[in-house]
Order: sequence, then C-alpha cells, then structure tokens
Amino acid sequence: MNFFNFNLTSWRRYSLMILSLFIAVLLWLYVTNLQSPLREQEFRVSLQPSGLPDGMVVEELPDRVSIRVKTIDIKVGGLEAGDFNANIDLSEAKLGENNLPVNVKAPPGVDISRVIPNEVTVQVDKLVQKQVPVKVFLRGTPEPGYSVGEAVLVPNAVLARGPSRALNTIEQVPVTVDVEGASQNLDYTLPLSLQQPGISLSPEVVRVVVPVNITVPYKAVPVRINVTGKPASEYQIDQMTAEPAVVKMYAPSDILSEINEVSTKQINLNGVSGNLKRSVELNLPEGVVLLQPDNVEVTISVVQKPTPETEPESPNEETETDANNDLKESQ
Repeated sequence: MNFFNFNLTSWRRYSLMILSLFIAVLLWLYVTNLQSPLREQEFRVSLQPSGLPDGMVVEELPDRVSIRVKTIDIKVGGLEAGDFNANIDLSEAKLGENNLPVNVKAPPGVDISRVIPNEVTVQVDKLVQKQVPVKVFLRGTPEPGYSVGEAVLVPNAVLARGPSRALNTIEQVPVTVDVEGASQNLDYTLPLSLQQPGISLSPEVVRVVVPVNITVPYKAVPVRINVTGKPASEYQIDQMTAEPAVVKMYAPSDILSEINEVSTKQINLNGVSGNLKRSVELNLPEGVVLLQPDNVEVTISVVQKPTPETEPESPNEETETDANNDLKESQ
C-alpha cells in the first residue's frame, strides 16, 4: 500500500514537471514568434541550365523564376536574390521539346514555399555552323546629279553559329548603308546582327565601300537679286547680298555653257523705309534639272538719302576751283 502511494505521488510530481515543461515550451514558441514572426517574401532568381551535353544548345529558357520563401522576419530582411540558386538539369534532355523541373537551393533556415513556375518547357537542339553571305541594303538617295554603284564588302560572307533549326532559316546577313545626300565614295565599318536570338556571327563587323558617281554635270553660278519698285522717296538702296552668293546648277553640258547666273524671284521694294531680310526662291532656268540650294537668304540695306547741305563737293568741282584760283594768281 505504501509502495502504491509512493508511485502515485511520484507520478503526479513527474507529470506536473512534464506539463510545466510543455507549457514553458509553448510559451517560448509563442514569445519567439511574437517577437520574430514568420514572413513570406518573393524573389526573382536567375535560372541557369546545367549538364547540357557538348554540341547541344538550349532554347526558350526563361531568364528568371519567382521564388517565395517563408522564414522569420529578421532573416528575410537580409536575404537577396543572389542568395538562391535556380537551375534545370539537362543531362538527360533529348532533342526537341523537354519539360523539366526547376531545382532551387536556398540558404540554411529558409523554407521555400513556392517556385513559379516549378517546371519549364525548353527546346534542345544541335549546335551547328555555316557560311552565310552578307547583303547590302541602301537607304536614302544621293545628292542630285550623283548615283551609287555596286557596294564592295570585306568580307562578303561570315560564319554563323547556333541552333540547327534557327540556322536553317538564315539565308543572308543584312547590313544597311545610308547614302542620303552622298556626293563622294562611302567607306564604313558596320556591325552585323540578326533578328533570330541565339545565333553568333564571326566576324561581327564588315567593311562596306559604296562608290558614288556623278551622273548629271553641274557648275557653280552666282545669284542675281531681282528687285522691282523703289524705296520711299527719302530712302535709297545701300547694299544687297544673297547667302549663299553662289549655287550649284545641274543641267546637260550644252545648257550649262549658256547660263552664267541665276536670278531670284522678284522682290518688291515699293515704299520700303527699312532693311529687309527674307528667304527667296530662285528661278529655275529652262532645261536645268536642279538648283542646290533652290532658295537663298536675301538681305537688302536701305539708308536715308543725303541732304543737299551735307552733300560733299565732288572731286571735279574741287579741282576746277583750285585751277581758277591758280589762274587768278598768275594774272
């Protein structure tokens, strides 16, 4: 009987100790979670392929995946996307379409709650190469009276390397040369590029020489300012200038030989009492293909006429007066 009482008493004492310890653990977990609660955060992590066999290439691989993690607040605050590693294993991939899981490695103590997407679809293809010709496309038009010849390329073909499926669609590598307003040979070193991703070119630049030839003769002729009318009665024209004073005239040789100047459209000066400055078109002579430029900036200076009182004596009058005085003295 005493033995039973002893065991019962001991059991009660130990039960209370165990219950107290359990409650203490619960209280500790509660306080810990209250001070540092669990927090969920999302990171955009770079997705890397691994285990790809030699001579193979992967296409349509997403750049990044989203990773949601759950950990205590103080740990989340110090986490960055670079702390995670996301990859797909291509060691067992086959040619064509492959559905592969995304494998993510997280820092210790961090639980990954979700990966978006957790599986990706990629294309695996053979890596091949071939020679592809370079083709020049011209943009714009040369200066009037000029034409462009056939472009020269160095090199005229490049080595393209990439997935066989994409490379089979490539027939040429385009390069564009701007010939707008050209009046002399063009010599450029230009970069090469393709719209298809995943294809590399060697070399990546090409030298393009475009000959520019004269097709219509031209010559430089002066501009004559054509005016009509007179300024106000007390004013007179002091100076007239055109900018530019000389323009290029494009025409057949027999017409160029007969024309020595080109005139502006008529400028009316009736009643003008101040300076004028305006853009004026040029008259296109018959048979002339083009004037360049086809308008000029005309400046006309107008000044007041001198009054009789202030008009200086002419040199002839001074000479005549001096001669009369000398004659009188000699008499």
